[in-house]
Amino acid sequence: MRKHIGLITLAVLVVVVFGAYTIAYPVRATDLTYITQFGRADTDQVYDGRQPDQTGLKYKWIYPIEEVTRYDARTFVFEDPTSQLRTKDGPYLLLTMFCAWRIADPVRFGSDIKTVAKAESSIRSSLMDKKSSVVGTHTMSEFVNTNPTAMKLADIEQEILAALRKEVAEQYGIEIVMVGIKSLGLPEATTETVIAAMKAQQQKEVRELQNTGAGDADTIRARAKDASERILAFAERKAAEIRAEGYSKSVELYEQFADDPGFAMYLRSLESLRQELSTNTIFLLDPSTIPSVEYFSKGPFVPNIRGDE
Repeated sequence: MRKHIGLITLAVLVVVVFGAYTIAYPVRATDLTYITQFGRADTDQVYDGRQPDQTGLKYKWIYPIEEVTRYDARTFVFEDPTSQLRTKDGPYLLLTMFCAWRIADPVRFGSDIKTVAKAESSIRSSLMDKKSSVVGTHTMSEFVNTNPTAMKLADIEQEILAALRKEVAEQYGIEIVMVGIKSLGLPEATTETVIAAMKAQQQKEVRELQNTGAGDADTIRARAKDASERILAFAERKAAEIRAEGYSKSVELYEQFADDPGFAMYLRSLESLRQELSTNTIFLLDPSTIPSVEYFSKGPFVPNIRGDE
């Protein structure tokens, strides 16, 4: 009997470890788990590892009474294949999108779709349908435009996201985190059409700006002409007033000069001399009338008062 004690102890340990393994299970931060009792989900034992208070070691009844179903709680991302889609005004474009999603309701996900691969395939199909319908309600200028404010890419992404969320969440217990446009291109034939349309639009805007500029220029010229005419008229009136005042003053002076014409001429001569000497002036002195001037050219000498040669 003693020689079988070791085997019995080992067997007991194996049973204990196996029992612990079947009744205890961990919930990690990347896990979504729920318990099924004889194949039916127990909604009271759903644990979301993204919630810190729901992680850790959990317990259940041994299999097959209760079983753990586990899913990845992280966000999945896939790229939608490039599609050629028609816009509202006719031209086609090449559109590639990406989608980020995660499991929101593990019980519903496990009962409706069960695997991540099937879920991604269903979301991809829905995304292709939604982007086609949304693109068809927008014009090419909202995707490609030289004016950034006319582009509506962010609004288009939000429209596709809202439509996809409504459909997928109701069916599969999935949350669509975001969708976005990865690349946007134009087929060769569409490129030529779009470039021609953009040139026509730009030329139209140029003509409108030219017409607006010409109208503004005419208005400015008209205002400038009116202002100049008013200024000239004012200046002419002011000049006429100044001339009239000058004439009035001159009449008074002439009346005063008439009392003593000689003195008046003397004053006019002084005024003339003052104006003439106001700049650089050269004096020419005649020695025939002013004998002392000869001293400056011949030097000092004694005048011959006896008439000797």
